[in-house]
Amino acid sequence: MLLRNSLKRLVCRIFLDVMASYPNAMKKYIQFIAERSNSVFLIDGATPETRIAGLETVKEQGLQKRTMLNAIAPQTTREELEAIREAGVTSAILMAQNETDYSPFGRVTVLRDLRGREDCLKSQKRRV
Repeated sequence: MLLRNSLKRLVCRIFLDVMASYPNAMKKYIQFIAERSNSVFLIDGATPETRIAGLETVKEQGLQKRTMLNAIAPQTTREELEAIREAGVTSAILMAQNETDYSPFGRVTVLRDLRGREDCLKSQKRRV
């Protein structure tokens, strides 16, 4: 009985990580996932163009609430940040990896640099 009650309290979420090398592949993978699963999924791509294609597909199919971007990193372009905002995706992994300084201070430096680009993510209209 104790074991069964303990198991009931455990929550295991399944996340699907959609990784694509090309924009057209990303669109097809997202369509495939949307038709076969209700799980939350992460968008990850080899190029900014691939990730932007994924964001556009998410917006077209109304999948924003199920989508998480993997990840916003120092290399993320302004165009990508604007595409995130335009797509209405509100969940992302923030990667604070500093290639030249692996210390905690190096990670904070990366976060400060990202902070300067946060204006791209602000919504034009406040959502309820």
